[in-house]
Amino acid sequence: MNELNEINKELAEFEEELSKLKSASEMIEESKNAAQATISESKKLNESAQKLLNAVNILMSRLDKVDFPTRLDKLDNSVTGINTAIQNIFGRFETIEKNLKDEFNSKISILQEKQEKNQKMNLVFLILILLFVGSSLLTLLFKFGF
Repeated sequence: MNELNEINKELAEFEEELSKLKSASEMIEESKNAAQATISESKKLNESAQKLLNAVNILMSRLDKVDFPTRLDKLDNSVTGINTAIQNIFGRFETIEKNLKDEFNSKISILQEKQEKNQKMNLVFLILILLFVGSSLLTLLFKFGF
């Protein structure tokens, strides 16, 4: 009986160890599943990162093909040309303005001279009319004996 007790005791210990082993095995299985899920997720992240890297490489390739210095030089030259054209136009406007002012001043001077001549002629005519009226009046006065 002693042996039977000892066998039962050993069996109980063995069962206890088996349950611990089963628990450890379940933990290992859960760890394995978690590791597989992490690996799967990592693969998806890696694929996304690879797609992003490819897109960035395509973008960089396109940007490398753009010759920014040449384009910027062309833009600078265009802006300089436009600025020069604007300055030329302003110069022409100033010339036109000066010509118009000179022409207006010339016409005003001509008109003033004509007006002065007309005033002098009007004064001469007025004096002649006054002389004529005065002489006619004197003639009438002498005729009627005043």
